[in-house]
Amino acid sequence: MSVHKNPSEIEWFKCNSCSSKFKCKSHLKRHMVLHKDPSEIKWYECHSCEFKSKHKESLKPHMLIHTDPTKIKWLECDVCGYKSKDKSNYKRHLRRHRASGSMLYKLVY
Repeated sequence: MSVHKNPSEIEWFKCNSCSSKFKCKSHLKRHMVLHKDPSEIKWYECHSCEFKSKHKESLKPHMLIHTDPTKIKWLECDVCGYKSKDKSNYKRHLRRHRASGSMLYKLVY
């Protein structure tokens, strides 16, 4: 896929079970796990704790907690000190601050 394509020219990979669409076939494949019957899902489980994931690629970063915590890049909230190693969880956390009005914004001129 070209980075500079017009959005109307993008070939979307559409989910047959819902209205979701993706630019990459691999993203659609990852999404399709959500529509599987729970009994059909292959879980990837940590042998050191209760963590489990539907996605194999999520287990490797998790294992750093048990093997070498110094390699984990923690993302820390400036407002409340919340920490996450997962960028999407961190962004979701920040959206909650924005929604509640507790987020302080710095204006740069």
